[in-house]
Amino acid sequence: MNIIERKVWLITGVSKGLGRELAKQVADKGDIVVGTVRNAQDKADFEKILGAKAFIIDLSNTEQISSLVDAIINQYGQIDVLVNNAGYGAFGMIEEFSENEIIHQFKVNVIAVWKLCQAVLPHMREKGGGTIIQISSRVGILAGVGNGIYASSKFALERMRESLKQEVEPFGIKVMLAELGALRTDFFGTSVKYAENKLPLYFDTAGDIRSNTKKSSW
Repeated sequence: MNIIERKVWLITGVSKGLGRELAKQVADKGDIVVGTVRNAQDKADFEKILGAKAFIIDLSNTEQISSLVDAIINQYGQIDVLVNNAGYGAFGMIEEFSENEIIHQFKVNVIAVWKLCQAVLPHMREKGGGTIIQISSRVGILAGVGNGIYASSKFALERMRESLKQEVEPFGIKVMLAELGALRTDFFGTSVKYAENKLPLYFDTAGDIRSNTKKSSW
């Protein structure tokens, strides 16, 4: 019998935007979608609308990631595709940021991605293949005024993918990268955090980035 096996997708950040749309497309094609959200309301909305499973996790708490992957493997037996979509943008002038703000940006956008890959790879190897998709940004190629910290995290993600791709190819595992531009999402709504410290001297040279970016729709 020719049975087409349903793939199991783990997609992080499915409460809105790109993650939600991707989850919908995958579910519509008949594959199994497992998503991550940050609160109970988002979990209920996602599961009701898509009929898919969601786990609540704060990816900045990277200690929870191994347990998340183990729970999915225990329930579904495999993870065929990992989409590292969750993340946010830390915006502001480089000088304005505190050390803790930068650490948090890299913890969510880089370290959590690394931890997810590390947790999923043994299962993909055992199965004989799989796909990891890293969601990056055009600023990972060319940064601009006010997005240097966010761009740095995406640049790190791109270089991580470059090495990882070569390292896991012999095991039949693919690592892909999506360098996205502007999308019709609320990126500059709930997915952006601004540096708490404001230095008005930059207003004369670059304008108020906090007001300017809110006029955009990514």
